[in-house]
Amino acid sequence: MTYVCATSVPRWKDETSLHHVNSPRVVAGIAAVVAAFIAYAFMVVFDHVADTLLYAYAWNKKAAHNTVSTYAPPALQKITGYTKMSKPVAAKKESPKEEQGWFSSLFSSRAAPAEGEQDPLLKK
Repeated sequence: MTYVCATSVPRWKDETSLHHVNSPRVVAGIAAVVAAFIAYAFMVVFDHVADTLLYAYAWNKKAAHNTVSTYAPPALQKITGYTKMSKPVAAKKESPKEEQGWFSSLFSSRAAPAEGEQDPLLKK
């Protein structure tokens, strides 16, 4: 565009004008180099943002699978084949009482966690 303007607009084409461009190819080359630097900087930032968003999606899907639908757009969920999971129903197990010393009892709770609260979402 710089070359076209420098060779066709009277302000830069007319030799009697104060703004006359003697060598439009040099001016166009300089404009192309400046535009390339700006485009490169933009694309680097765009690439980092895209990578960060995909990393955040993957982490969210791994760490808190059922909250993905809250944060990810439906198009991304469809592309990646996301579906909500339900927690597996675990059989009741009675665990033996562990003996605790007086020091460890200062930092722990004797109350048992709620039923199913510590069950993993995915079995490994």
